[in-house]
Amino acid sequence: MKVFAKKRIFILLTLCCAVAATLPPQELRISVDKSRLCGQTFVGRLSISLPDGWKLSDRPHISPIVLKNLKDFRGPENYEKIGGSGCRMDFSVAIENPDVADNLLQLNVECHICRNICAIVTKNISIIFDHAPEKSPVSDSLWFFLLLGLLGGFILNLMPCVLPVLLMKLKSFGLRKALLGSVAGNYSCFAIFTGFLALMKIGGEEIGWGMYFQNPVILEIMTIYLFLLTLYSFGLITTATPSFRMSGDRGVFWGNFLSSVMASLVAIPCTAPALGTAAAFALRGSIPQLCAVFFAIATGFSMPQLVALFVPLKIPQKLGRFGVFFKRIVDCGVLITFLWIFWLLSHSLDRSTFWTHLTTFSLLTLLLIKKHARAALLLGMVVFPWCLSRLDSASIPESRRGDLTRRISLMVAAKRVVIFNITAAWCPTCLYNKSKILGDARVQQAIRNHGVEYLEGDMTHRNDELMEIIRRRRRVGIPFTVVYGPGAQEGILLGEIFSPEDAVEAINTAAKGI
Repeated sequence: MKVFAKKRIFILLTLCCAVAATLPPQELRISVDKSRLCGQTFVGRLSISLPDGWKLSDRPHISPIVLKNLKDFRGPENYEKIGGSGCRMDFSVAIENPDVADNLLQLNVECHICRNICAIVTKNISIIFDHAPEKSPVSDSLWFFLLLGLLGGFILNLMPCVLPVLLMKLKSFGLRKALLGSVAGNYSCFAIFTGFLALMKIGGEEIGWGMYFQNPVILEIMTIYLFLLTLYSFGLITTATPSFRMSGDRGVFWGNFLSSVMASLVAIPCTAPALGTAAAFALRGSIPQLCAVFFAIATGFSMPQLVALFVPLKIPQKLGRFGVFFKRIVDCGVLITFLWIFWLLSHSLDRSTFWTHLTTFSLLTLLLIKKHARAALLLGMVVFPWCLSRLDSASIPESRRGDLTRRISLMVAAKRVVIFNITAAWCPTCLYNKSKILGDARVQQAIRNHGVEYLEGDMTHRNDELMEIIRRRRRVGIPFTVVYGPGAQEGILLGEIFSPEDAVEAINTAAKGI
């Protein structure tokens, strides 16, 4: 009997071991690698492994249970098997409140696994994202940003943005009345612009630097205004209104005033070194700080004319007969600016509206050359209101969207180097950076060496996604170029104007870890 009892115990133990060998494992081995992208967006890689012998029969299911101060959970993406007993997948999540440092994500992971039997095993995991609010690398002293605004406004005169209006600015050099009109125009334009931003800020609107170039109605008004200014510069019209005659000293003052207003409007959209930092502080600060910094920027932008007031330059008079020829060259600056703004407007016009504009401008010029001012005025009063009404129905192409932040995060998680560049048709500096700097042979060689992906965002038309990316990096406008990679998961933000050496260094740094 004792021998029989021992055999029964041995058989029972053997059966228990056999059953236990077929039971699914109670714990999944899960690891998480996380990184931050664009300040408020995190990307994570979930790695799941099973005990030997067990295999996944289907893709694991991941669902968020707790989102503490988090939003927009997306995943799983880039599902990849590791042998037969594991897998990797990516997810992304965004911070809801950037001022809160502790953020909790709790996930439920459900796996369908098989060996001798098939079963469903689940596990909850908690992930804490320690997101410290970004600190400004510089002091918050108002005087510091006033100096930056002054410097940035002066540098703006040298930026590619003002190349179309450079000849317009030369019109004011030579006569004191012209210089005074130009300075008054600069300050008036910046004052109106500051007031507009202040009203938007009070209303809680998202504001950026020079984004009015995305509005086709504003471009239409600027195009008509510049067309009239071009006609005035070449002497085809002599009055701005029937009761205000632009002649003599008053004509010199107001002619340069109007030219300067338009030059300032055209120059504002692109940021300059130091200018972007000062403008970002102003847009985040109080209304008095906004006004003070923008006054400093206007002063810096007017610096050449302010200096010329104390050191008069009698250029046309010294050139003698060549002065007339020089004046015509300067007047061509207004024409170039008009053609450029009209080209920007054409991006928002359908074919029929574009040809209507072009035909109208040509007919008005011909009528004024032939001294048919009344016919020209009647034509303008009929056609231009029609053109403005057509802007609502024009086939305006929408900016391409596609969750750029998420696409970049997935590329970085896959150990790819990415150049993310935001540009616009109305930003000459952006076009210069793209063609001359990123197109440089040294940069192209670095791109080929590291297999760099190029991703572009278009701000020609309104794009809230791109504006949010710019705002997160404490910028207020474009140019905006960032290099991401395993060695720079949060991205290396390049300056408004950067050199090929800067781009190559950023690419090499971002490529570390590949």
